[in-house]
Amino acid sequence: MAYPTEPGAGAPYSPVTDVTPADLVSRKDDFHDEKAALDAALTNVANRLASLGAFWGGDEDGVRFYDGDPDDGEQARGYRAAAAEALAHISDLRDAYLLIGHDLVTAGANLAGADWQAVADMIQVMETDQAAIDVPTTKARVE
Repeated sequence: MAYPTEPGAGAPYSPVTDVTPADLVSRKDDFHDEKAALDAALTNVANRLASLGAFWGGDEDGVRFYDGDPDDGEQARGYRAAAAEALAHISDLRDAYLLIGHDLVTAGANLAGADWQAVADMIQVMETDQAAIDVPTTKARVE
């Protein structure tokens, strides 16, 4: 296992990982940029598809392509349903980019504000002196 004093220890090809709270906060805009790029790509594709019009046609095969095959019962998923589902998933992905950026800022703030000596002390007590850890007890009974 690599420790903070030995980044990349354990394998010669392991990259050094050095993340500071400021590094995390600074990456927020990268995810906003990715969301903007995804929005632009989605808009471009949607406009190109819309410019084709009803490319599936109005004959029986075209209607089956667009609406799905009614003989398939619940599986009657045509282009219309598949496109709507794809747009919903892409929308979720776009929202995720913003949440990831926000979460990086939160993680950076949490790391900057952490009392690392208290964390180290807790680990030391847990590893060396289990008796020093007070375990709360109660006389309550579950019936």
